[in-house]
Amino acid sequence: TVFDSFGQQKLVYWENAHKRANELKLDVILTASGFPHQQKYEKYPEWNILTFAPTGRISGSIKADTNLFPQVLAPQSNIVIIGSYKTSIDDENIVLRDEASLYKNVTDYYQADSSDSSSIRGSSYSVAVAAAKALSICSVENMRECLRGRTKLLRSDIEDDPIPSF
Repeated sequence: TVFDSFGQQKLVYWENAHKRANELKLDVILTASGFPHQQKYEKYPEWNILTFAPTGRISGSIKADTNLFPQVLAPQSNIVIIGSYKTSIDDENIVLRDEASLYKNVTDYYQADSSDSSSIRGSSYSVAVAAAKALSICSVENMRECLRGRTKLLRSDIEDDPIPSF
């Protein structure tokens, strides 16, 4: 686990979890969280397992300048960052990207947010759906290449660049 009994995280917990995942020969890690910290470490742990991670979002103690681990490793080839979007109420062919997302410049793909509200609640659900979809259509060994070939671009009403999904 990456949390202690008080619900706190430390980088060493993530290192230990990754070491254990390697010992177990796991192929994929799906995380719905990240270790928040203000300053970058000089050296982060090596991360060699395909990992699906959410963008994280600005809320509570997480600010725009907060770093999240393992997200901070992106665009490392085995870290797939997933963000959230909502379908526009006015036009179901247009989607709205989560403006509170972190790591927008290295977000690989976006999946729909699950909440029934008009606002986006976070990317934890989206990353779980994205990982399940990706693993059902692509092999772990060629995940990036496979997803690149299946990328579809969604229209956004407020941005000139399309939103990548699959």
